[in-house]
Amino acid sequence: MENTLKVSVVICTYNRAELLKDALQALLNQTADKSLYEVIIVNNNSTDNTGEIAEDFVKKYKNFTTVVEKKQGISNARNLGYKEVNTHCVAYLDDDIRVRENYIERILYVIDNYDFDCFGGVYNPWYKYGRPSWFKDEYETKNYKTLPSIGEVPNNLYLGGGNLILKRAVLEEVGGFYPDLGMKGDKIYYGEENFLQRQLRKINKKIGFDPELIVDHAIVEKKMHVSWFLKSAWMKGKCYWVTFEVKPTFFNVMSSLHRPLYDLLRQLPEALINLFRSDYYIENFIIDVFEIPAGKVSKIIEGFRLLLRSLFRENEYI
Repeated sequence: MENTLKVSVVICTYNRAELLKDALQALLNQTADKSLYEVIIVNNNSTDNTGEIAEDFVKKYKNFTTVVEKKQGISNARNLGYKEVNTHCVAYLDDDIRVRENYIERILYVIDNYDFDCFGGVYNPWYKYGRPSWFKDEYETKNYKTLPSIGEVPNNLYLGGGNLILKRAVLEEVGGFYPDLGMKGDKIYYGEENFLQRQLRKINKKIGFDPELIVDHAIVEKKMHVSWFLKSAWMKGKCYWVTFEVKPTFFNVMSSLHRPLYDLLRQLPEALINLFRSDYYIENFIIDVFEIPAGKVSKIIEGFRLLLRSLFRENEYI
């Protein structure tokens, strides 16, 4: 198998045994021969029966292995993952992702025909646990409509980490994912994927997108509440300064003070009109009007916090 391996799939997981089983099963049902790919399950200190699920697949299938990352955090798990692979290409998946049957085959096609250092594809929602009437597909779809065909990603767009393929040598060159960013157990935090892609662009690496590389993303129960959208936006705003390596200054923090109100007022008229539509719900109204401002408010508050801290600790803003 070692001589024919072409790609290593790294799936990082924490306390999602049921979803993990579905994710691993989908990786078995591939059109590509199993000798062409390996699957490495990185268990990030799960306390449920994740370990048992992983070991069961490892015992049954020769191209499956599992390791444990003791340091909590998705970035730590991903970094251990690429150090364990036996190929030159690492395909990262989240444990709530179900790949299509041609997933491996499509990765190999892109590798053989394009010189991307990093590439990704489409996310579609997977309603494993049902779907509220107000929940829109677009809330969990990431398909870059501005990129209808395979090609390089514009610098203002970033690929999601749950469907991300990279050359192992490139990961080694930039030191992998930044450990201070990303989810840590049950703690919500973001930015590690964007931060990594920023490092790649700094050294002129090619980042690509393939609209035919499709995965389905499970919408778990907690994400079917309006509060999740606001909380998620808040945390993304908080991560902004580190993710995009922007040092807070009095000027750039103060100049952002008007943005939350501006964005709220900009969205409000259309949202009010939409309330008269039968397919538009109060949940949609709250998300449309308050999600973006929530992120902007959080960004400002975090900017002030970091600015104050920098007064006492020189050059410390990360």
